[in-house]
Amino acid sequence: MALSDDLSPATGTNDQADPSQATEQPEAAARPGWSVGSHRDRPQLRRDPLRVYATRAVIWDAVAVTAASAIGFILRWTIPYNLNISDSTYVVFAGVVVLSWIAVLIVRGAYDTRILGVGSEEFKRIIGASAMVFGAIAIVSFAFKLDLSRGFVLITFVLGMAMLLIVRWVLRAWLRHERMYGHFLHRTIVIGSGPAQTEVVDMLDRDPVAGFTVVDVIDEPPADVTDKALEQWLDEVMARISLEDADTVAVAGSRALEQTVIQKLAWRLEGPRVDLLVAPNIGDVAGPRVTMRMAADLPLLHLDEPHLTGPKRAIKR
Repeated sequence: MALSDDLSPATGTNDQADPSQATEQPEAAARPGWSVGSHRDRPQLRRDPLRVYATRAVIWDAVAVTAASAIGFILRWTIPYNLNISDSTYVVFAGVVVLSWIAVLIVRGAYDTRILGVGSEEFKRIIGASAMVFGAIAIVSFAFKLDLSRGFVLITFVLGMAMLLIVRWVLRAWLRHERMYGHFLHRTIVIGSGPAQTEVVDMLDRDPVAGFTVVDVIDEPPADVTDKALEQWLDEVMARISLEDADTVAVAGSRALEQTVIQKLAWRLEGPRVDLLVAPNIGDVAGPRVTMRMAADLPLLHLDEPHLTGPKRAIKR
């Protein structure tokens, strides 16, 4: 009886604690990063440290283009001819130029966070988008025989191009300053083993201006890994991504790292848009889906998701 009396209160206590434990267990089982069903192991949120930079770029680009259009309007029409601004024809044309310019910059990927703040691709896309806008204006003007001022187009194009490049240069200087203090960095997990892993970690952490900070390292799976063990390893990688709030995975593996491992890892990361970077010594892992990206002092291959553009996208639809 004494034994049963001692156990009874404990049993009652456990019964009271069971409901809270029962509510906690499903949450732990459904935690992002672990396989609980079809594609449940993918993080649901996309963390983008350069979203603020991209937003400021859109705002200041719009200001720069509007200022260039206004200056072109004043120099071409208002001052020489004392134009009455109540005539909305020229004002509407200037507004169309501004809106078209910003729209083409967006479509051409001038605000893609993967190319912002590093390298020359950001400036190339600005120049290419600007040339496309004014090339289209010239073609439309010639085809429909529109009486448009070439002086206005030339002034706006030259000023707008210069102001856009200056804006991005100033924004990049601001970004470099912020990164020196640990802001706007890509939280990176490095996968690899031995000296290759150490080298990539050192290179990514050496210069914060490059935009990376290593938050975790994971050993690569052995060469003779079984399918079941590989799935468990991939589950661990996805769990670490969620726990560390990482947005980039850098693979610094050796040549012994099988192509199948990289392909399965890339498939796991497609949904949450976590960037996947691999060292060039790994070899061809994704064919035409590979685009070169410079990160720190190490050229890393950026494995991008496939995107259909132009006629291919229309045919696909």
